[in-house]
Amino acid sequence: MSDVLAVVPARGGSKGVPRKNLRAVDGKPLIAHVLHTLAQMPEARTVVSTEDAEIAAWCRLRGYEVVDRPADLAADDVPVGAVVGHAVAALGWRGPVLLVQQTCPLLTAATLRLLDRVANENGAAVGLRAGVHQTWCPDGWVTPRVNRQQLVA
Repeated sequence: MSDVLAVVPARGGSKGVPRKNLRAVDGKPLIAHVLHTLAQMPEARTVVSTEDAEIAAWCRLRGYEVVDRPADLAADDVPVGAVVGHAVAALGWRGPVLLVQQTCPLLTAATLRLLDRVANENGAAVGLRAGVHQTWCPDGWVTPRVNRQQLVA
């Protein structure tokens, strides 16, 4: 990958699975899995975006960079694009951005490198979610995206 900013959104107020980011999955916190994967990619600058003091402290204690997210960007109805945009602006980042959901503990560095290669070859941002490709540009999602909380059962 080229120099890329990897943003890991980690909200503390999950309603579906409370405190999920710090809950153990295979013996370690859920968020640790993607952070470990990203640590295998020295070309990526990894940042965790959170409004939660406990998540921020856990990350900082282990040497991960944290972007303190304002509470108004941590509500159920806030799209992830706004969270990524905040992190990019807060850091003054001017390069490629990779959104890595913390809820993907089986994600591999090889998959992320493949995704980056496809995006670079096509000159667009590409994302994967439940087998659906999504594209995003600074103006917003090109492919419509709905937060899980907005889905009707």
